[in-house]
Amino acid sequence: MTASRAPQAARLAVYVAVFALVWQLNRMTDFTADDFIYHFVFQVGPPDASTRLLASPLDLFGSIWTHYNTQNGRNLAHAALQFFCLFPKAVFDVVNTLVFLAVGRLVVWHVAPGRRPSPAAELAVFGGLWLFVPYFGQAVLWMSGAVNYLWMSLVTLVTLVPYRLLASAPVAQRVPSGTAVTGGVVALGLIGGSTNENSAGAWILLAFLLMLGRSARGGRIPAWAWLGVVGAGVGLMVQLISPGNRLRAEKLAGTQELTVIERIPYILQVAGETSGVLLGVFVVVFLVARARGPLGRPGWTAAAYVIAGVVSGLAMVVTPTMPHRSWIWTVLFLLIAIGIAGREWSRTAPGWAAAALGAAILVLLGWGSFEYVCASTSISQTHAEVAQELRVIEESKAAGNLDVVVTKFRQPTNRYNALAYTGNLRADPNASFNRWFARYYGLDSITVDNPEEVFR
Repeated sequence: MTASRAPQAARLAVYVAVFALVWQLNRMTDFTADDFIYHFVFQVGPPDASTRLLASPLDLFGSIWTHYNTQNGRNLAHAALQFFCLFPKAVFDVVNTLVFLAVGRLVVWHVAPGRRPSPAAELAVFGGLWLFVPYFGQAVLWMSGAVNYLWMSLVTLVTLVPYRLLASAPVAQRVPSGTAVTGGVVALGLIGGSTNENSAGAWILLAFLLMLGRSARGGRIPAWAWLGVVGAGVGLMVQLISPGNRLRAEKLAGTQELTVIERIPYILQVAGETSGVLLGVFVVVFLVARARGPLGRPGWTAAAYVIAGVVSGLAMVVTPTMPHRSWIWTVLFLLIAIGIAGREWSRTAPGWAAAALGAAILVLLGWGSFEYVCASTSISQTHAEVAQELRVIEESKAAGNLDVVVTKFRQPTNRYNALAYTGNLRADPNASFNRWFARYYGLDSITVDNPEEVFR
C-alpha cells in the first residue's frame, strides 16, 4: 500500500468498525415506549375500535396533523419516525447506524470545512460521541428517541453548513448570492428551525453569532444569511404555537412542583453531568492554544459553538420536562469547539497537539471499550429476555389465548440500554402502555407476573 493511500485505508477502517459496533447495538435494541404508539395512525389516549396501523405513506398526513394538534409541533421528526415505522425494524437499524456515521462526519466537517481530516481526528470524534452523548440508548438506539435527537442533530448540522462556510470565508472573498442561493438557504433555515424546540433555538443563536463574528471582522453579511435566520424563526414558531404543545404543557404543569427559579440548581446539575467534562476540556485546549498567540476568527467561531450549545441546554429550565438526552446538541457543539481550538493549537505546536490527541485517543479507546462491553452485555441480555416475552405471546396466541401474562425483562440500568429508563409493561393490563403493546401484537390484554421489575 502506498503512503498516499494509507490515510484513506485507515479512515475506511474507522467507519467500518464504527458501523459494525453501532449496528450490532441497534439490532439488539427492541421497540419500547412510544415506538408502539407511532406504528399506528396517531390518536389521543389508549387504543380503541378506530385505532389502525399505518399502512402507507399517505396515512402520515392525517396522523401528523393530529399529532401537531394534540401532542407537539415536531412535525419533521415524527413524520420521519412514522415513515420508517412502515418498514421492518432491520431497515431502521441500518439507516440509523448510517445517520450516526453521518453525524460524526459532519462534526468533523464543522471543525474545518473543506479540509480533509486525519483518521485519528475522526476516531476521536466517534469516541467522543460514544462516551458523551447523554443516555446514548435513548438518544441514538431507541427508535423514537433516535429520530427526535440523533436524526435531528444531522439535520441541524447539515442546515448550518452555509453559515459555517460564511464564517470561515475571508472577508474579502466574494460570497455567493442570487435568488437560488437565497431560496435554498431560507428553505434550509425553515428545516433547521423545525427540528426540535431547543435545537432550533441553538441553530438561530449559532447562525447569528457566526454572522456577528464575520461582521466584526469587517465582512459583509449577505441578505440570504438574514433571511435564513428568519426561516429558522418561522420553523421554530410553527413548533411553539402547536396546539399540542399547549395541551401537553397544561397537562404537565399539574405535575411540576418547582418554579423555574427553583429548577435552576437541577438544570445546572444536568449541565455538569452531560457536558461538564467536555466544557472543561474545551477551556483547557482553548487556553493552551490562546497562550501560543491570538486565535482570531477560529477563536470566535469556537466560542460561538460553545455559547449556542450551552444555551440550548440551559434553556430547558423553562420547559415542562428536562431529559438528559436533549443535551445532545450541547455535546455536538462542544466537540466541534474542541476540534477548532485543537486545530489552532496544532498550527503553533504540532508536536504537543499531536501528543495530546494521541493521549486522548488512548483514553477514549480504553474507556470506550469498557463501556461497550458493559453496554453490549446489558442490551443483549434484555434482547434475549424480550425475545422470551414474544415467544410466550406467540405460543398463547397459537393456543387461542389473547389475555397474556409474561415475565417482564429484568429492569436494566445501563445508560446505553434504551429499555433502561423508558416506559414499558406494567402489572395493570389497563395501563396505557400495556394496551398499546397488546394492540400491536394482536392481544386483548397483557400483564406481567413480576411487577418488581416494572420501571417507575
